[in-house]
Amino acid sequence: MSVPTGDLNINTTARSTINPTLNSDFNGLYPLTDITSTSVNTSDLERTFSNRRYFTLTLADADIDYVLGSGSLGKRLDIAFPPNSEPTLTLDETPYALQRAISNKDLNLDNLNPVPDRKFINHPDLYNTDNVTNGRNADTASGGGNAPRYTYVSMYIAAKGTSLEMPPRSIYSQPTFIGIFRLAEW
Repeated sequence: MSVPTGDLNINTTARSTINPTLNSDFNGLYPLTDITSTSVNTSDLERTFSNRRYFTLTLADADIDYVLGSGSLGKRLDIAFPPNSEPTLTLDETPYALQRAISNKDLNLDNLNPVPDRKFINHPDLYNTDNVTNGRNADTASGGGNAPRYTYVSMYIAAKGTSLEMPPRSIYSQPTFIGIFRLAEW
């Protein structure tokens, strides 16, 4: 089965072919993204995603919390996964290179060592099952014996704020599923 590069509106069979964990995560997270639901609970959203090994994106030369802070309200946000280059997040006209996470506080993973590096580029080390550990590629899922030699990223977006109560606590918007992207060959 050939799955195209780019944003994929794919069905269960295609997601399962790419990776059974990808399909399980999509189905498990769908209730959080269902805009018709009146019972979505986002109180522990970061833990929900990190338990499925979804980590906060980082940027190569900027702090993502600053770039997407209150100053970004009302600006155009584009995320692109082109077929022959690194993915970018562009806010208005300013592009930033996306990078993989190097830590996850909810899972007590502070020194992740993404192999081969932090770039979102298809590489044999990403689909090598020996590298799917907490110390290496903790943001990946083993595809099993019949996995394709391509790598994919599944993305969601949510807003995070702080409550006015004392002590303040984190509050979250309902997440939105952005899509599944095949990583570029390099």
